[in-house]
Amino acid sequence: MPYDRVYVLLVTPGYEGFAGGMPKLVGPIGPVPDDAYQTRSIISAYHRLSHYSGNFIPEYLKRMKFILSQERHYRSRQIYVYFDFWLIGDAHKAILEKAAGASFEFAPAQTFEDAVTPTKDKFWLAKVTRKIDCIDAKNSFFRNPQNGGEIAFSELALEIELTNDLAPRFANHGPTTYRSYPTYPARLPNLVTLFQDRIPSNCEIFTPVSWPGHIICTKEFYDRTIIRDKGYSIWSLPLHDTAKAYEKELFSMR
Repeated sequence: MPYDRVYVLLVTPGYEGFAGGMPKLVGPIGPVPDDAYQTRSIISAYHRLSHYSGNFIPEYLKRMKFILSQERHYRSRQIYVYFDFWLIGDAHKAILEKAAGASFEFAPAQTFEDAVTPTKDKFWLAKVTRKIDCIDAKNSFFRNPQNGGEIAFSELALEIELTNDLAPRFANHGPTTYRSYPTYPARLPNLVTLFQDRIPSNCEIFTPVSWPGHIICTKEFYDRTIIRDKGYSIWSLPLHDTAKAYEKELFSMR
């Protein structure tokens, strides 16, 4: 087993939500589990879609219109990041399929230049669906805002019993239970410790079972494949001093 691999956490770029760089979304948004980490952040369609979309690409996303011309200072781009799924062009889809196709689900996206004109380029919804139970929750930590110390993932786990309509899409801890540690962007960890012996040698990108929606990949995979377009890219953060690394990225944008 490759215990010497370096892993990184992939996150939405810090400027995305307020820079006006995302397509306008038209269509109904499906239900999500009613947990505090999500409901406190559901203030717009963008922010709601910036949270966990479930175990697979939901049908409502396949029907939703993504109107690209709503970007501020509009320019055609081939990658847009919505937390745990991405809107990507053909070239990026081909790269990801070749590098780790078995770890992804893809579905055609409905993209438009304006309210009625489909884009000439084809776009896809891409979601990492490979899940591995590999978080060492007792040795992974968030910063404790009350005293500046650290608090283990295991002390912050949230479990919700799901209704029948939500269980197939969100259950990750038994057939009807949703379990999660605090989620980005509400909270970023100080340290994420992995049980690397649980990660297959042929797996380079995955989501942790009990940290749904978060995407971890090898640094080598990120450097080789991801996903840059006209200066824009998904951010990768180290699994140690993660929150500080994010703050450093934000500061560098000033």
